[in-house]
Amino acid sequence: MDNSRRMALALSRYYREDDWRQADEQRRASSEPARIRHVFASKRLLLLVGAAVLALSAFVPSVAASPRSGDLQITKECSEYTGQAGSFCTFVSSNIRAIPSGARIYYASAAGATSLDTDVVIVAGPGNAATGHCTLDFLALPGLCTFLGGTGQFVHFQAWASVSVDGTGLWHWDGAYSFSPFD
Repeated sequence: MDNSRRMALALSRYYREDDWRQADEQRRASSEPARIRHVFASKRLLLLVGAAVLALSAFVPSVAASPRSGDLQITKECSEYTGQAGSFCTFVSSNIRAIPSGARIYYASAAGATSLDTDVVIVAGPGNAATGHCTLDFLALPGLCTFLGGTGQFVHFQAWASVSVDGTGLWHWDGAYSFSPFD
């Protein structure tokens, strides 16, 4: 190979390497702002997540303080109860927020002459219903109502209640309840 050819080959390699170096430096220079933006975006995201965790932790005491289980004390009146399937009684007081005054309990079966053995549904607003079963011997009260599940806010509802009637015709439920799936 003659000298001019060697010189041309060496120069072409040098310029190709030099071009490559320049291109690499330009690429790095142009990606530096993107890399900086990425670092700042990551820090902003971390700050945002931290703020969200801090804000949510402020609500934990209020959620923990809301009663999810306890004693059940409900009073109902049955002036509109006919004893037929589909009739209902209306709750007049309750210590459970999910069962407000005015909520109704519907009876699936008709009452017998001296007893009631029926599936029941508590309806406490649109989409909120608890399902259960009540058994009462009117000659040997108290009776028993049990509940397991339902819809809406009653998905994990569990309860049992001893059922009695007072001299004024009001029916009283005394028992226990839970809204936890683990109880």
